[in-house]
Amino acid sequence: MLSFSEISVNDKEMFSERILKYGAQASDICFTSIYMWAEALNFKFVEIGGLVCVISFTNTFKPYCLPPFGDMASGDFEKAIVELKRFFDEKGWQLMFRRFVKKDVERLKEIKLLEYKAEYSRDASDYVYLREDLVNLSGKKYDGKRNHISRFKREHEGNYEYLDMKHEDIEECMALSKQYCTSGGKDCVGCDTCEKVANQRVLKNFEKLGCKGGVVKLNGDIKAFTVGEMLNANTSVTHIEKADKGINGLYPFINQQFCTNGFPETMYINREEDMGTEGLRRAKLSYHPTRMEDKYIIYF
Repeated sequence: MLSFSEISVNDKEMFSERILKYGAQASDICFTSIYMWAEALNFKFVEIGGLVCVISFTNTFKPYCLPPFGDMASGDFEKAIVELKRFFDEKGWQLMFRRFVKKDVERLKEIKLLEYKAEYSRDASDYVYLREDLVNLSGKKYDGKRNHISRFKREHEGNYEYLDMKHEDIEECMALSKQYCTSGGKDCVGCDTCEKVANQRVLKNFEKLGCKGGVVKLNGDIKAFTVGEMLNANTSVTHIEKADKGINGLYPFINQQFCTNGFPETMYINREEDMGTEGLRRAKLSYHPTRMEDKYIIYF
């Protein structure tokens, strides 16, 4: 019987070492992403051979696994799939994986004894942009973004500043996270998949997670903040972006500033998925991704 463990911030070093060997491409296979959603999605993990296997036991969805990660040349991939299948069968559950990318699907061909079905998940696929596009916003296709930013600067001239997030900003950002919670508005009290819970976990452990962030202040008060980190050698990922929707141009302004100042060494910026939300999909497409990081649901 597999024995599962809670995910603690102290697991970062071990997880990050395995993720580095795996070669993460999707925003989900990143310790901060796993940790921030561990409470809301009831993530637990088990090591099978040299691979880490994360399972969601939440009541909101049927139990599912993330792709096993670690040294994928170890030969433990098939072992992990087979043992997870046995565990799910004993529970009377169908084995399901979410967040598989194409290279994970290709690896399934190594497993001869189990049949599976791969289903494309557009709602979970990541938007990947060229950093220079989001910094420069050049060309007609970005006219609207530049106009919103210009309006923001004009209307708040002399009263705004973008700054790197510091420890002393955390408490104010946590208050804003509650205020701007998109799951239930300002009176949201939390739910199984509430992003407020995930955001709070990141902010509380900002330094331990090794993240970077930025804030926009108006008249000395933080009105927007964002948090991200490097996903792999040439791609950063933005985990959180919150701004006062009542302030015109604030969202595009903090996006451009963080893309400029957060990770100047990166070539690409992964801004995660749209979760099938129409408004979020429209907003992400409006920044013209250079590609999508396609993801799949796997059924055994």
